Amino acid sequence: MKSFVVRLFALLMVAAIAFSAAAKPKQKPDPLRSALKITTEVLTKQSDDEVIASKIITRVEYPDGKVVTFENEPIPLNVDLWQGFGRITEEDINFDGNLDLLVCLGPNNVFGNFNYDAYLWNPKTKQFELVENFYEIYDPYVDEKKHEIVGTWRLDNDYDTTTYKWRKGKLVKVSTGHFRYDGED
Repeated sequence: MKSFVVRLFALLMVAAIAFSAAAKPKQKPDPLRSALKITTEVLTKQSDDEVIASKIITRVEYPDGKVVTFENEPIPLNVDLWQGFGRITEEDINFDGNLDLLVCLGPNNVFGNFNYDAYLWNPKTKQFELVENFYEIYDPYVDEKKHEIVGTWRLDNDYDTTTYKWRKGKLVKVSTGHFRYDGED
């Protein structure tokens, strides 16, 4: 009977923790954020016999006409052979209810391994703020259920994963993994 009570108590504690975590409501999205017009332009330069990406200009236009620009440094590759430079993804990467920006800097190899600069929307200042070193996370996947960001690096059939969580406003690495795909299920 005592072990039953202990197990029941443990189960109730787990349920209470899960319920309290799930019950935290997201902030209401900032209405100004959804009214912004965001565009990018990829600047190039001639290098030997190819045209390479040299700079990405991201423009954020507010409804009142104010324009804010960011300059991003792309991976210097031939823009005729590689794609993705300057592609914008709008996603809530810090799970606060507001869409943030990911600006694609380009691929690292033939398997992709794309890098991004990330900007969080700050509803207090009504501006985007750069996430330091986000470009170190390859092919970021935002897991809304687990509230984490998973980066994946691929080289041939080897995959390395790195998982990050937000702690006190900063992205912190919480785990890493490695697996090899052999082509068999």
